[in-house]
Amino acid sequence: MKNFYVCKKVKPGFVTGKVWRLTAALLLFLSLSGTAFAQVAQTWTGAENTRFTNENNWDPAGSPVGNNLTIPLKTDSTQAPFQLLVSGTDNISVNWLEVAYATDNQYQPTVTIELDEDTAVFNVVTGSASNCDYQFTGTIVKKGHYTSLKSNVARLDEVNSWLRVEGGIAEFRNLLMGNSNSPSRGGKIYVSGGELIVRDGFGRMWTGRAGGQVEITKTGKVTVRTNFTPPTENWINGGEDYLIKRTYDAVFNVTTFTALHKDSVFDVLNAETQVLVFGEATDTLRLMESGILSSPTLVLTWKYRKEGELAFKSFTGPGADAKAFAPVFSEPGTYFVICEGVDGAKVVQTSQVMFLVASDAITLSPKIDMQYVRIGETGVEITAIPAGGTWKYSRIQGGPYMALDSTVTGGVENKLSPVFKGPAGNYYLVYETEIGGKIHRSYEMLYIIEAANSAGKTLTWTGRFSNDANFPANWTPVANPYNNTLNVNAFDSASVLPYPVFAKPGNFAISSFTFAPNSRVTFDGPDTISTTGSNRYVQGTVDLIKGVMTARPTENNQYFRIERPEAVFTLHGTSKLWVYNLLMGSHSSPTAGTGGHLHIKDNATVICSNIDRFCTVDSTYSRVYLYDNGQIHIAGDVRSAQQARIEMGKYLCPVEDWEPFMFFDGEYTILKARNTKSFSIADAKNAYTTANTPLEEAVTLINVEGITAWEWKWSLSPHGPWNSFDPPATNLPAINPSFSESGSYFVIAETSEGVQTSNFKPVTVIELGITPDASQEIGLNVNGDTLNAVVPAQFTVTSVSWYYRLAGSEDYVDTYVTGMQYVPNFGTVGVYEVFYVAEVQDEFSVQYFLISNSVTITAGNVGIRDNRAEFLNIYPNPTTGLFYVDGGHQEYRLEIFDLTGKVLMSRQLTDGGRQTINFNRKGMFIVKVQLGDELKIGRLIVH
Repeated sequence: MKNFYVCKKVKPGFVTGKVWRLTAALLLFLSLSGTAFAQVAQTWTGAENTRFTNENNWDPAGSPVGNNLTIPLKTDSTQAPFQLLVSGTDNISVNWLEVAYATDNQYQPTVTIELDEDTAVFNVVTGSASNCDYQFTGTIVKKGHYTSLKSNVARLDEVNSWLRVEGGIAEFRNLLMGNSNSPSRGGKIYVSGGELIVRDGFGRMWTGRAGGQVEITKTGKVTVRTNFTPPTENWINGGEDYLIKRTYDAVFNVTTFTALHKDSVFDVLNAETQVLVFGEATDTLRLMESGILSSPTLVLTWKYRKEGELAFKSFTGPGADAKAFAPVFSEPGTYFVICEGVDGAKVVQTSQVMFLVASDAITLSPKIDMQYVRIGETGVEITAIPAGGTWKYSRIQGGPYMALDSTVTGGVENKLSPVFKGPAGNYYLVYETEIGGKIHRSYEMLYIIEAANSAGKTLTWTGRFSNDANFPANWTPVANPYNNTLNVNAFDSASVLPYPVFAKPGNFAISSFTFAPNSRVTFDGPDTISTTGSNRYVQGTVDLIKGVMTARPTENNQYFRIERPEAVFTLHGTSKLWVYNLLMGSHSSPTAGTGGHLHIKDNATVICSNIDRFCTVDSTYSRVYLYDNGQIHIAGDVRSAQQARIEMGKYLCPVEDWEPFMFFDGEYTILKARNTKSFSIADAKNAYTTANTPLEEAVTLINVEGITAWEWKWSLSPHGPWNSFDPPATNLPAINPSFSESGSYFVIAETSEGVQTSNFKPVTVIELGITPDASQEIGLNVNGDTLNAVVPAQFTVTSVSWYYRLAGSEDYVDTYVTGMQYVPNFGTVGVYEVFYVAEVQDEFSVQYFLISNSVTITAGNVGIRDNRAEFLNIYPNPTTGLFYVDGGHQEYRLEIFDLTGKVLMSRQLTDGGRQTINFNRKGMFIVKVQLGDELKIGRLIVH
């Protein structure tokens, strides 16, 4: 990174006459670099056999491990090239695997996974960048563990696309079952053995497909690691011969679907454990419709047993002999319920359903049935009434229970703030106390203990107890929101739900988040808020009162989205938002989608590498509002793009008399608000000049009423520190600054009370080059090496004219050569300084005349040395008219010319040493000092 605070020689200058303006842009780029392993793209040929690892079966030949693999279509139904078989005992990983999709199934290629053990893994890292729509069609899993765990890459988009699981395990992050967000077609999954695991659930489900989209038969099993209910009854089905049993395990948050043969099944449809307090109604148990249940002679009896008892007792009363029954229990305890069917001599029984009936004499507050706690974290504090009891725990639902020990701590009298040492897993905590001579037990509280570094769980805001967003019980499932994925849904107009406020100080992390339209979230406590995941959707109202929110700002594939018309993200105080890609709309095309609103107030700052998706469908979409000293910093010099957005009204200042002010500080393009009625510089656009050449157009002030004293200052950064000119430029209504070295400079005025102008004048000092730039010695009337004009790329060149000056001469001479090249050729002995004047336009179509550097050409045999002698000093320069010349203890001659070559002063200085010169004309002049055959020529500025 450039150090903007290095010391440089800077001199002020003032001119009134017209001079050539020398300009060029100095561009500083934010350079990002990275490396990535390049995978090889290979296509299956099956030239020798079915073996996946046979290098000769691929084109180009070689090991397919770690590469990008394509399985092409068969050319006909009898095609001989072998279909791919993945076998063996080793774990195998490929970057992506794309199986071509055939509308005619006879041409469909297949990939069969048949490893030696189910513990052997075949892993697909990601999806094809070119086309992953049909990536998993034609895949057959027979044995082994097939995994593809990157989100949104496993798709079965077309009607004839399919996946078969006949054994082993096929595991996905999610499976997209349709071709769009509103699917009108999609494929099918057949699970006849083994297990299909879908971690995040199915997406793009097509409910219009006859026969559904998932068929489970025989010993097949589908596991979804969330509470998943199919969109229709038939979406997951068992074909003609099987019924599907859905089981949800709240302990593990897992939904399981299994197939039961419809002729032989006799079981409870909803067999999940029920937890309730004595006196609460139970959920009705229902039997699965089957061949057995349809027998007219079948007699049903619902039965129960209490924990510790062996024999089942029959329920009595209404419904105890029906297909559906809601048990009622006479006292608290743990019960097991079955249904028994008797059909003649044949007796069948369902599986047991557990009921945990807690005492109604104990109250736990707050009432939390389940919460996630990381090892080392403290769970939500629970208070039990009445006091005087004991906290206990078990690793098994329903007990047996034991007193708290070093594994679980935090129970003090009737207060419980549990801390778990581990290992991770399920813990069931209860409170027991004696009432009326009997031991009463509370309902079980399930604690799912996770690793200390676990992350990414999806939590939804409930605000059940308060607006404290750090309080785990205000989220569902109950868990510490730290480093989890957070969803805040819309608040309707009649809602009294408190909106979440993060007020706890320190460092906070969020994996991903979606703040829905008409929701509101406030951050008013954390010092840092790191979003560690990849999904960040601001669709409602977010207030960042304090702290720094980051979104992996050094990674160019990370996005922060403010994309809905209802989206309002406001930064207050000194808060900061630091992201890589800031997206202000929902669509990559500006004429589509919608856009949100970003408000930057007080001294807040937004920093990003890119800001994009400014929607133009509605003028009120995709807007950035600037207040006070609020600023947005965008990496690189992107002033042209942002200026266009200012003109479109995408950057604006809502406060009257304020307007957006934009500048480039060498690293970032910065936009902020500026009060147009404040003490300021009249024209704050960037201006170009060359070294030691004052700006042609003076920098002036406006809104100076009541201001009597000020000083002009400069800096290498728009953020300061600000330096005085040498000599100080005080109380001047205008200034034509000049600088001795190339670079970016910024000029302000500061009052005697320390008030600075609300803007500044950027000045870019550049140079135009000539190649080759080395001095040349040529004979008379002999061509020298061709000189080439080098103009910075950001300028559009209109014309180039070449000039020279003979050392010791009073005139600049036009060569009448135009264009980017010049061949020096002189017929008179002498030393010549060759340069060119370029007429150019900058990136904003502003026209400039720029003078290049010069190249020395020595023609013929001359008796004079390099005219850049170092024996002489002229100072100060610029000057007010009084300056000094010091040539050491030697006699020398001084001459001053105007820009037309006219001699204005000629003096022979015979005393040597420092001489005082008074020259009262204002403007820019040429000074020549000669000592014998040495001479020095330079510019003199008099203001």
